[in-house]
Amino acid sequence: MALWVLLAATRPADAQQSGQALAPSPGDAAARQASDGSFTLGPCANATLLNSTYLRMEGVPSSVSWLQLAPAHTAGTLPTANFTNVERGAGSEWLGRHQASLFGTVNGNSSVVALTLSSPSYSAAAERLEMRYEVLEAETAVLPLAGGTVNGIMGNYQAGVSFSSPTFLVSPDAGTVFDTATLVIDTLNTSELAVGNKVGTKADVIYVIPIGRR
Repeated sequence: MALWVLLAATRPADAQQSGQALAPSPGDAAARQASDGSFTLGPCANATLLNSTYLRMEGVPSSVSWLQLAPAHTAGTLPTANFTNVERGAGSEWLGRHQASLFGTVNGNSSVVALTLSSPSYSAAAERLEMRYEVLEAETAVLPLAGGTVNGIMGNYQAGVSFSSPTFLVSPDAGTVFDTATLVIDTLNTSELAVGNKVGTKADVIYVIPIGRR
């Protein structure tokens, strides 16, 4: 299965404003740890912000790709059912301290929003994933992690970079639908999360491959 590498930039002129409150990002920016990799889920048929609390993804693939960049370059996939189970943390502790970008098409426009996610509930039969979400503040200095994909996307937004870039949704309305949606989640200890950080087993992993440095 092909692994996704997703890069994006954003335009401040296209940022959407609404009354939804932004969620504060945890932690002291000066003491932040750097993301060492990411998980990618998608493309899915769509993702809908059901309200100000819950996100639903439909047409969810049966596996998730992951990529770790440090200290060694490794990558692989694991079943979505295992990705969302308690071996990756339960409730608000799912995937530990992380940050995510949700990409898709909103009203015909390529768009992205920065989130933190928790409490996933997955149905393989329905190809559906629901989880709690909070919109992250549009400021790189207060993101949970340093050096991740979200930092690059948000940094371009703050700098006013625009080259075929998606609309950055600062505060999307409840009911917003992202068609052909892809979720990219920056994480710490990515390979440990991939194999199940609570049980220390590689039974969940479909494959793991080293990636040579150039």
